[in-house]
Amino acid sequence: MADKEALMKVKAQLKKRQPKFIRQDAHKHKRVKQVWRKPKGLHSKMKDSRKGYRAKLQEGYHTPKAVRGLDKNGLRPTIVATLPELAKLDPKEHSVIISGTLGGRKRITLIEEADKKKFKINNAPADAAQKLKTRFSQQGAERKKREETRAKRHKDLEKKAETKTEEKTEEKSDEAKKEEQDKEKEKVLHKKE
Repeated sequence: MADKEALMKVKAQLKKRQPKFIRQDAHKHKRVKQVWRKPKGLHSKMKDSRKGYRAKLQEGYHTPKAVRGLDKNGLRPTIVATLPELAKLDPKEHSVIISGTLGGRKRITLIEEADKKKFKINNAPADAAQKLKTRFSQQGAERKKREETRAKRHKDLEKKAETKTEEKTEEKSDEAKKEEQDKEKEKVLHKKE
């Protein structure tokens, strides 16, 4: 364990001295991203490791092999998406990164299980599960309000439709009465002739 701690200190010192490896000409053009890509151009001075040009990513910049790939706490970060994957890990050796494609409810169960087993979670704060739960409860309340307003609107539309049909029937009955009166007048006129 002491050996690991010493190697972690060496790694930290090496990381401080290490240059920032960015893609060739990324500092010149906005369209070229800062993410490292190996220079492959035929006339690339950076590829030839010429003096005055940016450093390339090479073996000489490696950290000690025993601690390579470990985080600052000396734990190996591991992406987890399910409870069985979490069960296979050891909290003394691994830190957890919860998969980004995971939904909220499964994320809550994973965070709670990881907290029970004392895992260090790299991409979730301590109160993440509680925040998700409050967000879900708020969303549920908002959904209920929306459903209630829809139901009210639907009832109002039904009432309006009923009143319109009643008015139409009244109008029709008025028209029918007028037609009957006209027919009676015609009959009376025909009888007189």
